[in-house]
Amino acid sequence: MIVGNDISEYQGQPDWPTLKNNANFVIIKAGEGATYIDKQFGYNRQKARDVNIPRGYYHFARPDTGNTPQQEAQFFVNLINGQPLQEGESLYLDYEVQYIGDNVGWVQAWLDFVYQKLGVKPFFYSYQSMLTSHDWLPIVNSGYPLWVAAPTGDPNNNIFKTGAWPKAAMQQWGNETVPGITTGVVDADVFFGDTAKFLSYGYHSPIQPNPPSNGQPTPPQTPPAPPSTPSTPPAVDYKQIVDSIEVIINDKSQIPWWDFILHDKRIDEIQGLIDKSTA
Repeated sequence: MIVGNDISEYQGQPDWPTLKNNANFVIIKAGEGATYIDKQFGYNRQKARDVNIPRGYYHFARPDTGNTPQQEAQFFVNLINGQPLQEGESLYLDYEVQYIGDNVGWVQAWLDFVYQKLGVKPFFYSYQSMLTSHDWLPIVNSGYPLWVAAPTGDPNNNIFKTGAWPKAAMQQWGNETVPGITTGVVDADVFFGDTAKFLSYGYHSPIQPNPPSNGQPTPPQTPPAPPSTPSTPPAVDYKQIVDSIEVIINDKSQIPWWDFILHDKRIDEIQGLIDKSTA
């Protein structure tokens, strides 16, 4: 397992190089509801990227104000797309405020919207009584991982309720003083896996096809020409041929006397062959 912290404007502007040396990851608040942007979001995101600490971004939901999940999800997507996701950056929905409507449906709609727009399945964050007071099975079946608030006071004390989830991916176990955070205590978290596993929940750019070996685009190939249609041979006037042969045979001056008795038979044979070939 690895340990880290979730931060917001309440932590001011951390000393990021120092924080990186004392945390394995950070989760940064982006905004709240449909209009509120965390005052330190832009600063924290850029500084976290600069020091290349594993990181993610969370949205604090406010369904109690009448916002639709689509409104809040679009607001979050817009904040994230201000500087598009980088490799391994993960997303989170912080859902703590219940309202009289369909809490599970609201969460499902928000998570699905963000997943469709950004290509990353967000974590669902809430506390234990929220997890046990609603049927969250649709969220579980959709493959959204759980980040549970279970303040056991010790990252090694991982006994807590997870509701419909068979297990949690991450636990907020309490708060602590961390070098790099100068405003006091900060929320403390433990992720049940290594850094590679943590990053696997985040964004990954689409795989691009390999270019041709010469670095040049492959020109489109010209399709082969269709086979040429064989030309129709000119018609043969077989009757003219027979007539010509008959003239030659009937010209007795050109034929030895002993062939005279055969010339009628030859004409019949030639005519028969021609008739057979043209049948």
